[in-house]
Amino acid sequence: MRILAIQLRIGSRDLDLETYRNHLEDIFKRSQPGDFLIFPEETGLPISLGHVIDKFGVKIDENADAGEFPKSSDAETFRSIFLSVGEETRNSFLSFFSEMSRKYQVYALACGNIPEETETPRIYNTAYVFDTMGNVVFRQRPVYEAGSS
Repeated sequence: MRILAIQLRIGSRDLDLETYRNHLEDIFKRSQPGDFLIFPEETGLPISLGHVIDKFGVKIDENADAGEFPKSSDAETFRSIFLSVGEETRNSFLSFFSEMSRKYQVYALACGNIPEETETPRIYNTAYVFDTMGNVVFRQRPVYEAGSS
């Protein structure tokens, strides 16, 4: 078994869902059956953004500064927009990694800011582990350690 930690280079082109899926599948194609692929923390973010772009018809400025992020005053609006595509994002993320793990017979750990249904819908940066049959066999939300002195 090989354990492969992936460092994604995500650009504005990856905000197109089909392009991003192709980008990720290229990584799976280079695996061997039984490999364990570990994707970085924000793997699901382009999927969420892609659904926002599709739903609201947002145009992406490819020349925009990638370091810009919504101001804190925009945080609630930004959160509401992400939650509005929660079901599509969750289904897209889970079905994609399930399909790829099954198709290439690899284990995959993929993380993403995925809106989840709870009493109050929230966005969690959750890690999912998929087995070679495409099943989610483990799910972990962040665990925060209390500061030590």
